[in-house]
Amino acid sequence: MKLKIALVTLGLLLAPSVMAQDVVGRALIDGKRVELLSDQTWRFEDQAAAPAGCKNVHARLQFCGSTTQWQTAQPANADIVAAYRHDDRNYAQFIVEGIGTNDGMTPEFMRNVVIENAATATGQSKEDIVVIGIEDAQIDGKDGETVIYQFRVDGLQVVFANTIVVTEDLTVQAMTYSVAPGYNDTQRALTADFIAGTKIN
Repeated sequence: MKLKIALVTLGLLLAPSVMAQDVVGRALIDGKRVELLSDQTWRFEDQAAAPAGCKNVHARLQFCGSTTQWQTAQPANADIVAAYRHDDRNYAQFIVEGIGTNDGMTPEFMRNVVIENAATATGQSKEDIVVIGIEDAQIDGKDGETVIYQFRVDGLQVVFANTIVVTEDLTVQAMTYSVAPGYNDTQRALTADFIAGTKIN
C-alpha cells in the first residue's frame, strides 16, 4: 500500500504543466457536451467518435492501446488527461497542452522543464536527476524525443521515459515510469507499446 501511495504522490508531483487549460468538469448544454476549463471558460467537447478500439482521452488525443496491457487508472491531478497501470512496477500517463511552436514552445524547453520539475518535486538539485539518454521518437508520425531519466524518492528508484512531441499548436507528453534500477528492456518495450497506441488528431 505504501508503494502505491508513493507512486500516486510521484505522479502528482511530476506532472509538469506550463500553462494548460485544465478540464475541471463537463456539462450538457442544449444537448451538446461541453468541457468546463480551469480558466473559467468552456468549449464544446470534441464529438468525433474514436476509431474502434480507441478512446478519446483529450479533444486532440486518442489512446488505442490494449486494455488488457494498460488498465485505466485515476489521474493524480487535473494536468494528467489519462493515466494507466500495467502492473505494480509500470505505469503511464498523458499530459496535453494547447501550446506549441507558434507560441514559442520548443523541445529543448520541455526537456528542461521535465528535468527541473523532477528535481523540484523530489527536493533534489537538477544535477541529482540522472539523464540516461535522449532518443529520437515519434508519436503518430510526428517527430519528437524521449527523455529517459531516473532518481530516488523515499528510497525508491524510479525511471521515467517521457516522450514529448511539440506541434504548431500542441504539446503532448506520453510518459511511462517504472520502479526499477535503470531503463530496462521491459520498460523500453512498454514505452514503445504505449507510444504505438497513441494517436494525435
